[in-house]
Amino acid sequence: MISKMKINVANREGIVNDSLLRSLIGDDDEAISRIYLAFLESGQSIFEEISLALEEPNWTPMLDATHKLKSSALSVGATGVYESAISIELLIQSDRPREEITIAVNFLNEQFTLVGNVIRG
Repeated sequence: MISKMKINVANREGIVNDSLLRSLIGDDDEAISRIYLAFLESGQSIFEEISLALEEPNWTPMLDATHKLKSSALSVGATGVYESAISIELLIQSDRPREEITIAVNFLNEQFTLVGNVIRG
């Protein structure tokens, strides 16, 4: 289980904002901990999809994967991950070069890793 202290630090640092979760389920720290762990586990799998999608000739798999991660990140208040996923979608929709999208994917990975490091400790 993730300690309440780690979640508080993540909130204070602006890495996550658990206010949406708390408004939905109350101050059940154990439930919030389980949700964050589930986000980190599923997010890792989705990020692997994103990494593989960089090798694809078209962007459909990337858009699908970033959309999933964006939705998950928003639901747990991982705003850096959410905003990074939006950036990738916008770059693709603007037909930006693959190199720019790769940089954005690397930044998304940094944001996701930051959430994991703070939450897991």
